Amino acid sequence: MSVGLAAAIGCGGSFDVLPRAAVTGTVTLDGQPLESGTIRFVPAAPTGGPKTSTAIMNGWFDLPSDVGPVIGRHRVEIETPPAGEIAMDDEQALERLQRAGRKARIDVVRIPAVYNSNSQLTADIAATEFNQLSFDLRSKPRQ
Repeated sequence: MSVGLAAAIGCGGSFDVLPRAAVTGTVTLDGQPLESGTIRFVPAAPTGGPKTSTAIMNGWFDLPSDVGPVIGRHRVEIETPPAGEIAMDDEQALERLQRAGRKARIDVVRIPAVYNSNSQLTADIAATEFNQLSFDLRSKPRQ
């Protein structure tokens, strides 16, 4: 199952020749699949290269090797749209808004900052055909 919304963010140029790998995985929040969000792989020293991100749908994400993260260590950021907003690619939420006459606010799960702007999550992407990752997030993380 490929989400098809993968985006490699970067300047191009020399980053285009860095080896990349396919990555798939799951994201749960308090034991339940995260309905929707974004997962971003940010290269951490000494790994260089562009950031890579893709959508999380029903707790699942999938990045093929042509747009996957570069091989090496990454800081991982996981986020959801701000409260009351929806991701532009969230067709189910758009349908709910349309049925509600566009007056209802969408309930969006807020991911704590320790998983996004202040993320301490990491992933080591290996030079293999298959990197399977799993992130079990808590709405009230332990300090």
